[in-house]
Amino acid sequence: MPDTSDGRAESIRDLGTLRLRSFRDGDRHIIALAGEFDLATMGGVERELEHVEGTDTRVIVLDLRELEFIDSSGLQVIVKAHRRQAGRLIVVKGPQRVQRVFEVCDMVRVLPLVDRPPGGSDVAADDHTDVHRSTTGLRANQAALTAAVRELRSRDRLGYIR
Repeated sequence: MPDTSDGRAESIRDLGTLRLRSFRDGDRHIIALAGEFDLATMGGVERELEHVEGTDTRVIVLDLRELEFIDSSGLQVIVKAHRRQAGRLIVVKGPQRVQRVFEVCDMVRVLPLVDRPPGGSDVAADDHTDVHRSTTGLRANQAALTAAVRELRSRDRLGYIR
């Protein structure tokens, strides 16, 4: 059963096209996303990340494995969270169509991406130094991100990317 020592029980919220599940498990807090992470849903995810950042949890895991779509707004929320919580945030890769956005935007070298969530409640952020990237690299890739978003927008025939 998830630990709720941050004062909240497990939370599952429907944000329209996105379902957000958030719970504490020992010294880590998992936020699992399913559906579409875009401009319409970014506010709810950002608020949840900021709430969890204010707790004493040692590791914040953002699980994207059930995500079907992410646009530049969703990517921006993750990048901002990484800037605020470098060394504490771990991002579990999503399906290939989601992971492709991270690759096109050259964020795979910057963000702490892993294939599966860290196991066990005794996992500490220090145990994952191999997946943590510096914010210096993030700033260096800002131009690449802007160019990649423009490229995604030019290829977006359905109007998902704004």
